[in-house]
Amino acid sequence: MPSTDLYTLFQMFIKLVISALCGGILGLSQRSLSERVGFYTLMVITLGSTLFTVVSFGIASRSIVLLEQLAESTLIIAIGVLGAGAFINRRGQTGALQLGSGIWLAGAVGMAVGAGYYFPGILITLVGYLLLDRIFIDKEG
Repeated sequence: MPSTDLYTLFQMFIKLVISALCGGILGLSQRSLSERVGFYTLMVITLGSTLFTVVSFGIASRSIVLLEQLAESTLIIAIGVLGAGAFINRRGQTGALQLGSGIWLAGAVGMAVGAGYYFPGILITLVGYLLLDRIFIDKEG
């Protein structure tokens, strides 16, 4: 049975809020694309990867630590497949590589926040936003 004490629930809530904010910031780098899907996609990816990480830590605390590593490695593969799918789906259009790399970064940020590494997650979010936004500007100009 998962721990449902108030402190644990508050920690999960904080992780999910930070994750959503980080995903939203990364999604803002997609604002120049003709679609708004990038913003929401990156937010959902950070939230999902944070939740999967939190749950895998909960599973590992009650069973074999190998399950935690298996869940995390599976999450990394799934994020890579999403990024590749976004790239292939756009067929080389402007922003395809930007969205694919944004998806990959959003998954990594979500995992960091879910594991409790708030500062690196927020720092990489800000650096990632600057890089992803700059990459798009360079392609256009």
